[in-house]
Amino acid sequence: MKKGFLLLLLLLSCSKKIEPEDVLRKVINLSLGPEDSRQELISLTTGSMKAEIETLDAENVKKLFVENGKISLKSFKVSHKKCADIQCFITYVVTYNQEDRNNKEIKAGTVESKKIAELVWIEESWKLKSVSNEKSYIDMSLEIEPNSVKY
Repeated sequence: MKKGFLLLLLLLSCSKKIEPEDVLRKVINLSLGPEDSRQELISLTTGSMKAEIETLDAENVKKLFVENGKISLKSFKVSHKKCADIQCFITYVVTYNQEDRNNKEIKAGTVESKKIAELVWIEESWKLKSVSNEKSYIDMSLEIEPNSVKY
């Protein structure tokens, strides 16, 4: 009897339901990661976001999320979540370090963006449908020289 109960408990604990914020976190990590994640991003998205990713090759998929330079995720925090049966809106703040390598000059800084993601329940899983930017704060660690500013 005890073995049956332990086996049932083990099976239930291993079959954890994937929450919408788990899908969102995975998309963010994949989009900022160095590897080719095009196929996995396609499986986690829907609608126009999925259609756009499908039309691009692996290199251009990265450019959707990272223009130029190197980005490393610093933090991800969900500030608000409003979910219904098949639709979920998540307001979150993502902070990342950015290193820009244009013209052999290295510029480093921190970017903090507040965004709203819409996820929908399709095919027995949550899929990212859209992301809208609410506001961004950019802190570049560059000194501005008074003579370099032109009016």
